[in-house]
Amino acid sequence: MAEQFLHGVEVAEISSGPRTIRTTKSSVIGLIGTAPDADNTVFPLNKPVLIVGSRREAAKLGATGTLPMAINGIFDQIGAMVIVVRVEEGEDEAETIANIIGGVDAQTGDYKGVQAFLSAESIVHSAPRILIAPGFTHQRPNNQANPVISSMLAIADRLRAVIIADGPNTNDQDAITWRKDFGHARVYVVNPWVKIFTGHEEVVPPSPYVAGLIARSDNENGFWWSPSNQEIYGIVGTARPVDFTLGGYQLPSKFSERK
Repeated sequence: MAEQFLHGVEVAEISSGPRTIRTTKSSVIGLIGTAPDADNTVFPLNKPVLIVGSRREAAKLGATGTLPMAINGIFDQIGAMVIVVRVEEGEDEAETIANIIGGVDAQTGDYKGVQAFLSAESIVHSAPRILIAPGFTHQRPNNQANPVISSMLAIADRLRAVIIADGPNTNDQDAITWRKDFGHARVYVVNPWVKIFTGHEEVVPPSPYVAGLIARSDNENGFWWSPSNQEIYGIVGTARPVDFTLGGYQLPSKFSERK
């Protein structure tokens, strides 16, 4: 088989809707989470489903679980292509995390959980390059590395994707400790969390907003353009104050890092 050499930016074109949508392949987002009230015919469990910038389609996820909030955060930035994998919400957080991690069904051979992203190309004809699991990447159970991120690393390598991970949202030292669990270049940590206003103020994981920001930047400026110093739409602030001075070294995070 002849090798395919690509020069420049790959573009995905979706023409099945009322208008053709073109987006760079580097900005396709893979989102996994829960949505207990979702329309099961549209969003079956453990199956990748493509949403192309449509809040109307996203509304079929219902209003509960982690997916509806995440989709809104992405679409606040841009009408991105999002590959959604819905998993069953467990009786507790540990069971839900196990469902997020997933694996391979022993009877059918189907992928489950984050592994389902590997089948996205054959099912929805697109593969995610930005992976997020809002609400499931900040934990360090038993003071060990987050199991969801650990499971996603091999997938990110295969898909040539980046993982946008939510930090612990506590303090600088905890964030540094969390980051030391992963030296992988494909893990992009965001901390602290962000505040949004939906009739009342809420603190939510920032990964959907950052994933949407990266998708917006890729489409407007090119994948080589840094998402740094770009405005994030739809948030009213960070969960806690962040010290920042250009060239500043005397910051709390720097003190913690030197200890």
